[in-house]
Amino acid sequence: MEHKAVKKAKKGLFSIVFGRTALILMLVLIQLIILVGVATILNDYAVYVYGGFTVLAAVIAVFASMAFPVKMTLANAATDTSAPQGIVEVLNNLLLNVVANPVSSLVNANYVGILMWAVLLGLAFRAADKMTKKVLADVADGI
Repeated sequence: MEHKAVKKAKKGLFSIVFGRTALILMLVLIQLIILVGVATILNDYAVYVYGGFTVLAAVIAVFASMAFPVKMTLANAATDTSAPQGIVEVLNNLLLNVVANPVSSLVNANYVGILMWAVLLGLAFRAADKMTKKVLADVADGI
C-alpha cells in the first residue's frame, strides 16, 4: 500500500497546494478580470450584468458539482479499429463521405455528407423560382 504523501505527489504539485476548489475559483477570477477589462474597453454596463450572471452560474455549478459528485465509468475503447495508413486513404474516405446518400448520412452521423447536402440544397433553393421559394417559406412557417 502506498504512503499518503506518494499518492499526493502523483496528483501533482498544483493540486497539492491549491486543490480542486481553489483551481476552479481561480478560473472564475480570471473570467472576472477579463470581464472587467472588456466592459471597461466597451464602456457598457450590459457587459457587467451579463458577465456577472455568467460568473454566478459558474460558481453555482462549482458548488453543485461538489454537492452532487458524479462517478463515470467509461467503456473500453474499440480495439478492432486502426489508424489510416496514409493521406490517400484519408482522402478516399473523405470523398466517399461527401458523396454519400443523404439519408444514410443522417443515420450514420456522417457530418461531411450532411454538410455537403445542406450546401447543395441551399444553392438549389437559392436558384429556385419565386413559387418554389414561397412553398418553402410556407412549409418553414408551418413547422
